[in-house]
Amino acid sequence: MIEIFNEIQNTWQDIVLPVDKRTDCWTVSQQFRDHVKQFFPKKQYNLLEVGCYKGLTAKHLADHFTQYLGLDVNDRYLRVARLNNIFNSHVKFQKFDVYTSDWNELTFTADVVLIDARHKYEYIKQDIDNCLKRFNNALIIFDDYGAWESVFRAVNEAIDDGKLEVVKEIGVEKGQQLWPDQNNPYSYTHFGSEGLICRSSRAMVN
Repeated sequence: MIEIFNEIQNTWQDIVLPVDKRTDCWTVSQQFRDHVKQFFPKKQYNLLEVGCYKGLTAKHLADHFTQYLGLDVNDRYLRVARLNNIFNSHVKFQKFDVYTSDWNELTFTADVVLIDARHKYEYIKQDIDNCLKRFNNALIIFDDYGAWESVFRAVNEAIDDGKLEVVKEIGVEKGQQLWPDQNNPYSYTHFGSEGLICRSSRAMVN
């Protein structure tokens, strides 16, 4: 109990977190969350979040998924994520470096994988390949697809190479502002929708 109190005392500013991407650019928009909930039937899927940040997305989607596991390497983010989801017993968080660790070590059974970790082109390609190898039948959700050229390019290359198929565009539409910062090039969906739901081209579809 003392440890929990100390963590709350040290991170209370981050527990009362902003609602969506308009006030914290590292999370997703409310439209993104709403579209995920509209697309997936409630309590029928397990979701793995690659790059869980402070647990904001988990907090808003927790009641919609059967089990939820968030991965991150940042201890402070993981601490805040656990506090943000302290009443969601089916939401867990794990320290895991997705770029240096073997994804086969993950015992979690994921039906849906939300990729929102590092946005460099090489890392996105690695995320896609690791996801397809470990969870070949899972649906994959990409954040910042339309805002970051690196994400847009890596995902589209996987589509063109026959690795992925587009299922649905989600979140803020193309050409819209994600948060109020006109000088930040990532604050607009220049290339496409904010998010994209895909599946493996080799996935077994029921």
